[in-house]
Amino acid sequence: MRGLIIAVVGVGRWGRNHVRVLKQLEGEGRVDEVVVCDVRRDAARAVAREYGVERYYGSVGEMLSECKPDGAVVAVPTLYHYKVAAELLPEADLLIEKPVAATLEEAAELVELAEAHGRKVLVGHIERFNQGLISLKEELAEMARGGDEVVYLSAQRVGPGPARGRSLNLGVGHDLMVHDVDVASFLLESFTKSVFAVVKHSPEFEHEVEVDALYTFDNGAETVASIRASYVARPTFKKRSLLIQTREASISFDYILQTYTIERGATEHRAMRDFVDILAAYRAEDVRIRRLLFRRDSEPLLVEDRHFVDVVEGRGQPFVSLVDGYIALKNVLMALKSASKRVELEIEWDEPFIDPESYYEGRRGGGP
Repeated sequence: MRGLIIAVVGVGRWGRNHVRVLKQLEGEGRVDEVVVCDVRRDAARAVAREYGVERYYGSVGEMLSECKPDGAVVAVPTLYHYKVAAELLPEADLLIEKPVAATLEEAAELVELAEAHGRKVLVGHIERFNQGLISLKEELAEMARGGDEVVYLSAQRVGPGPARGRSLNLGVGHDLMVHDVDVASFLLESFTKSVFAVVKHSPEFEHEVEVDALYTFDNGAETVASIRASYVARPTFKKRSLLIQTREASISFDYILQTYTIERGATEHRAMRDFVDILAAYRAEDVRIRRLLFRRDSEPLLVEDRHFVDVVEGRGQPFVSLVDGYIALKNVLMALKSASKRVELEIEWDEPFIDPESYYEGRRGGGP
């Protein structure tokens, strides 16, 4: 019986990382063979040699004529996600790197194609596979059961952006902001209902270099989420932050260390006689830090690719579905539309494959 074959299409930075991790899973016996494909055949050959991959190809057509992968990772530039995914869907289950596509029309058509071919598709929103974030989600759910809901969320993601003035991955909205709008939807388990955004442009880059968006969520708390993504940074500067406020606590999350800190208000609420009393009350506030025990197998990409193998083998549904990817992309595009019109926009969820009333039911809590 033939073993599991996983292809990686596109061997840029993230494609190369997928090859590395999938070869590790091959060593663990989870994958029988990894193959690589890139229109830059020399790049495919170089990555194949670096990681000990036997078969490499210069096009999807060539690969499918000689090799029938059970699953494929689509790690090509964003502008080509739809084209490559549409060619692969009749033959294999997919992991499509974020964002799922460049446009909503492309994303919606991928939803239809996957259903038509009976394929499972995982979208590579890697932050969803951060074990610290999954633990934080469970913590927030427990707090909500006690009546302490999230009322505000602030996320910031800053990096230097593409080295050249043009990018096939489009602007900072598609590239960076899409992470945090997905994280917000994941944590809040609700849909956005409005957005107001502003953007910055640079004469050296054809797409937006910064997006600052204010979303309101359609939940009981009417949570407000302030999300900023920016390329306005020096090459050595990178920042990712997530702050959450409930009615009783403030929570900060560290993506890299996979830890979060919960701070509750001062234990005394009375008129203070002097500054020493104020400091004493401030120091008496309740601070709790949750640290997950670091393990090599907690690398989010490893967790993601291991889950993808499970999906291909029929053990469970994609933790981040095609529709999840569509939702994140729509939220980004609505922010860009708001910025272009300079008005707050209502966000309607009337797609035939989305039922806002029941979408998150049965998908509460937990991880992949």
